[in-house]
Amino acid sequence: MAKRKRKPGEREGFKLNLTPDYRSEQYVMYIVNAETGLLQAGTIDPDLTDGDVIQALDDLIARLKQPEGAQLLLGPAASSKTKVEGEHAFAQHFVLMNLRSAFERYGPLEVEDVIGILGVIKSSVKKWSTGMHRRGYLTFIEGFLGQMGVKVQQISAEEAEALGLKADDTIHLEKGD
Repeated sequence: MAKRKRKPGEREGFKLNLTPDYRSEQYVMYIVNAETGLLQAGTIDPDLTDGDVIQALDDLIARLKQPEGAQLLLGPAASSKTKVEGEHAFAQHFVLMNLRSAFERYGPLEVEDVIGILGVIKSSVKKWSTGMHRRGYLTFIEGFLGQMGVKVQQISAEEAEALGLKADDTIHLEKGD
């Protein structure tokens, strides 16, 4: 059987859409910084569950997909004082604060890359929140980051003063801010 001849420009062939591997070495430090933010939120709020973390990541991803939200949260004018609103703003604030810190140290990322990184973290949360343990991921990440030398703990005002931290350096947030 003879093949029919194609007319030029009639149909485009299959296009392979390659997405970056966000688990690669290039993105590791951004992931570690974002996860440190989640650990900070979980340390300050012991009632924070893996479900809350997933919802916070979903909300943050949705906001980043909106052009004005992405500029507000990650743009050059964004600061640690940028207001994050919603039920899970507490966790989102720490994720964004630590991502901004990573941008300063390792260079900025495109919004699509940040969304991809948050997706990797979200899949990790789903993997580690198995069974009836409400904080499976948060417990895992505390141990994992602890092995890397990251320790998150609350300190008193006296301890902060002894470390040379000013009141401006601390974050005063209530759950739900």
